[in-house]
Amino acid sequence: MIIFNLIVAFPLDGCQILCVFLSFKFQTHVPKRISARIDKLSSIEFFVFFVSSILIYSAVSVLIGSQITADDTKYKFMLKGLIIPDVVMKQYELIKVNHTVKTAVAMVLDSKNKNFLITEEDVPVRTLNRDQIIVALSN
Repeated sequence: MIIFNLIVAFPLDGCQILCVFLSFKFQTHVPKRISARIDKLSSIEFFVFFVSSILIYSAVSVLIGSQITADDTKYKFMLKGLIIPDVVMKQYELIKVNHTVKTAVAMVLDSKNKNFLITEEDVPVRTLNRDQIIVALSN
């Protein structure tokens, strides 16, 4: 009951205290998401029930901040333990400079790749993406 009173009286500080207590039971990302949701609800409450422009500004900034916190915590948890080679594309399609647009279109249709590497004498020159191939096809 004390925690609930803290959340109602001091939404930002109360949610941080709730986050600390929940972190004893759950992994880090769960309490922060719960805390961010409560922050969002309290900021919407401030936005709806109070007419003061400073309180509305505060409510909007708390709403944006709590969304950023929730997203940041979610992505940190999802990417925990990954290193760059784990997420970088390792296989890519090569298109030679002298190939036609028809060849590029066939490569787009045959693969799931959206980006292609253009080479000239086995040296990368530039990249070509699916949208550029579609524009070239329409021209």
